[in-house]
Amino acid sequence: MIDRADLRWACGVLCCYGLRPSELSDLDLSNFPTVRVHPDRKTGERAVLPLPVEWAQEWELGTLPRTDWNMANPQLIAHNMRHHLRDRGWRWQLYDLRHSWARRCAARGVNPSIAARMMGHSVEEHTSTYHAFIGEESWLRMFVEQSGQVPTSPRSNSAQQIPPLQS
Repeated sequence: MIDRADLRWACGVLCCYGLRPSELSDLDLSNFPTVRVHPDRKTGERAVLPLPVEWAQEWELGTLPRTDWNMANPQLIAHNMRHHLRDRGWRWQLYDLRHSWARRCAARGVNPSIAARMMGHSVEEHTSTYHAFIGEESWLRMFVEQSGQVPTSPRSNSAQQIPPLQS
């Protein structure tokens, strides 16, 4: 458990929205659960939806908690987050939270062009970076769900059982 409310909020937003740490700066929460990245950030203004939306609501991400961080300084936010998490024994990278959002999008069949746009990069970059994270089981499940085709085993002539996706 993350003990600081501001750090817990920041990690929750990165995880639920797939944002870069620097994009927490001047984040527009006025249309929560949709958030809007500030136009001055790396890839400009864009709207982003949480995945899953239930986490954003359960974790109360629509309200920025009190913090002593300078939320107008993008680099300082990331620095503070890394410093506080490292001091608490966390060994993962902040971008791992962003990557987890991209993986959930792919596993749930979100169109890569939509996911890429929400993440603020090109479809090519999105595909080359994130599709490697998707396992065979997820690809098979997405194919069955989107195509309506259930593969059959040539030996038994019965439908193959593909386990459901896990979020």
